[in-house]
Amino acid sequence: MSSDTSSGGMARWTPWAHGYAATPVITMRRGLEIRVAADRLGQVPGDHARGMTLVEVMVAVLILTVSVYLLSSTITAAIGHTRIKRERAIAVEAAMNLLERMRNERFDQLFASYNGVPDDDPGGVGTAPGSNFAVVGLDAWEDDEDALAGEVILPSSSAVLLEDVENRVLSMPRDLNADLMIDDEDHARDYVLLPVTVRVAWTGKGGNRSFEMSTMFAKLEKLDE
Repeated sequence: MSSDTSSGGMARWTPWAHGYAATPVITMRRGLEIRVAADRLGQVPGDHARGMTLVEVMVAVLILTVSVYLLSSTITAAIGHTRIKRERAIAVEAAMNLLERMRNERFDQLFASYNGVPDDDPGGVGTAPGSNFAVVGLDAWEDDEDALAGEVILPSSSAVLLEDVENRVLSMPRDLNADLMIDDEDHARDYVLLPVTVRVAWTGKGGNRSFEMSTMFAKLEKLDE
């Protein structure tokens, strides 16, 4: 058997011992062939695949980052909204409790007990609740002088109860002593109607916020049959 080599291939051989001449065959190594083709293109096999994988990873990371940001923003907004609702619920409950407490007190002492003057307090100077009150869980506005979030608003903050004052919140002026007249006299001792507004003003998650609840207290007398 004789053999020689061909450029770029394995040995070319002729099996003379078997009595025939085989057709010359050149067997190329597949790895060598691919390598040569890759070298001609100036890249190594697998680089293209790795480049696409890196791009896909970058896109996936970008999508994940955006998704996490949107999710965190949604959660933060939900938490903030929940806190705002909670603060408002506290304010509503405080206003309702204050009005209920006023309803259970003597009607003829309401004005003196909840105006802004301690001198006319029914039980002595400084013994009545006054016009301001604290609300547990809420902080008053920074510019609030008494640093109390709750306030009782009456037709007058002084010891004088007038009918002719302008106050849209309390629907004033109004006849308070049922004499069918609106005058400029003091009705702190003979009123039969008393409009009241309870305001809760606090600084919370949404900044400065406030809530108001109004009602009308009236003196009811049983008529003789």
